[in-house]
Amino acid sequence: MKFSAILLTIVLCLFSLVTHIHAQSYPTKPIEFVVHTAPGGGSDLFARMIADTINRGKMTPQPVVVVNKDGGGGAVALNYVAERKDPHTIFVVPTTTFVTAFMRAKIQAPREDYKAIAMLGGDINIIAVREDSPYKTVKDLVDIAKQKPKQVVVGFGSVGATGHMVAHLLAQAAGIQFNYLSHRSGGDAVVSLLGGRVDMVPENPGEMIQHVQAKKVRIIAVASETRHPALPDVPTIKESGYPVALELGRGFMGYKVMSDESVNYLSVVLKKVFEMESYQNYLKQNMMRSVFLESKEFDKYMDVKYKVLYPVIEELGLLRKS
Repeated sequence: MKFSAILLTIVLCLFSLVTHIHAQSYPTKPIEFVVHTAPGGGSDLFARMIADTINRGKMTPQPVVVVNKDGGGGAVALNYVAERKDPHTIFVVPTTTFVTAFMRAKIQAPREDYKAIAMLGGDINIIAVREDSPYKTVKDLVDIAKQKPKQVVVGFGSVGATGHMVAHLLAQAAGIQFNYLSHRSGGDAVVSLLGGRVDMVPENPGEMIQHVQAKKVRIIAVASETRHPALPDVPTIKESGYPVALELGRGFMGYKVMSDESVNYLSVVLKKVFEMESYQNYLKQNMMRSVFLESKEFDKYMDVKYKVLYPVIEELGLLRKS
């Protein structure tokens, strides 16, 4: 009996040791942060900021590199992650893109095959115009769109992304028609705004904040439930009489080949980044909400997003046929 007890103790200790060694063996090669847009978009800027923080602080034994796989509203990037079947290949998550990609395109793996790691902030959408634009308020945009349907040109990133949905929800609520122009990224949409090719951009602050500071772009509304602390004088779209509010969570997801230990390892690293003063300053500068969700909480957050966004994608006619 004593021998059996000793043997059991040895087995448990060995199991614990093997688990510890496995956890410590990750990562064994560079970690890829896979971004679904071209360089310059909100997801790309977010990924590069975090990768740079990790690399400069030598927070992992292997470097983190950012890989851009744009196209298909997130489908190209998600398929790339599924094809790689590698715990070192991590999808940079804008929650809207992640949950709607499976509604819109045939992804090689189901949504359940992707493992939530952590969410590191909530991103608002703002409605921005050029500084010299005649549109001073959302009402100005709506009034012109009512008089001349499709005259107001709206620029945003990919079709079906948050910017597109904000514009659609506003048009639906106001009973108007916009002229839509999609781009490879929100950053490209801002370039179109600066060049006068579009009248308005409903994108993330991070993609245009430098132009706001340079007084080339003006923010006229925020697509959130309440006014943003960094923009106390800018009204919400709701204050203009249109019930439009949509937050974008930003985080990371791996593929099902990731062990729970590897997910936990990366989550701990990301939590350290989140708690750094430099990252909190980044959130403030980009007008993002400071919120950290661990794996299970992040999963639940995305389930809620799925239920909220499904009818919007259906209204846009973007649901895949089969």
